[in-house]
Parts: sequence; C-alpha cells; structure tokens
Amino acid sequence: MTTCLSDGELWALTEGSGTAEERGHVAACAPCACRMDRLLADVGVIARVLGDEPPPAPRAAPVRLPVPRLAMAAAAVALALGITFLAERQPSLIAQAADDGIAALGETSVDVFDDGDLASAATPADEVASVLAATAPCEWQAAGCRDIGQPLF
Repeated sequence: MTTCLSDGELWALTEGSGTAEERGHVAACAPCACRMDRLLADVGVIARVLGDEPPPAPRAAPVRLPVPRLAMAAAAVALALGITFLAERQPSLIAQAADDGIAALGETSVDVFDDGDLASAATPADEVASVLAATAPCEWQAAGCRDIGQPLF
C-alpha cells in the first residue's frame, strides 16, 4: 500500500472491520499509527462522557409576572377618583386631617430643631432688629452708615 488510509478506513479498523493489508499498513506507517492512536483516544473520551451521569440541570430563573401598565394606570385613576369623592362627600374630614398634619409637623419641627434657649424663646421682631443693628448698624439705620470712614475692625 503506497498511500495512507482514509479516516473512514481507520474508523472501520477500530470497529473490527478492514483487511489484513490495512492492518499491516497501520502497523508499518507512523502517520497512520498516530492517527489511529488519536482516534482510539477520542473514542475512549466519548465513551467515558456518554457513560457518566449528566450534569445537574441549571436552576430556572424565578418567574416574575409582569404587571400590566394598564392595570397600574387604572389603579391610579381609581385612587384619584376615590380621593376626589371623599373630598366632596366629607370636606370637614379632609380639612381636619390637614390641620392635624400641620400641627403634628409643627410639634415635630420644634422637637427636631430645638437648640436650647434660642429656639424655644419667642423673640419679638424688635428684639431681633436691635440685635442685628448692634452687629451691623449700617444695614438697619434709615439714614445709612455714619461710620463710613472708620475701619471695620
């Protein structure tokens, strides 16, 4: 045999078919022997993979049901209509809730922003003006600044 064997002929030899001449060629030809060894190694890998247990199935992603946009819009419209209906039927209830909310905000702001005597002391506008006039007299005098030529500090 002067030419090397084809892949089909090598495959037939792995299955036990083929002629004695083809078997002799594989024994004598180094390239065909190498190809036969690789083919047998590949068949062994394939047989091992097919004989192993399959890998675990991937976990399915949780199914998230989409909320239709139309349903969200309908809920918003229903809420707006309900508030409007309530406001028309019982306006005093809405006004009372608003007054209670404003009062609660006022109490909370006093508690949160209380910085001792300054915030809790009710200061009349005149006292505030006199304190500001003492620190920056030009700002609060009707005639303007009398100490323009004097240094600030």
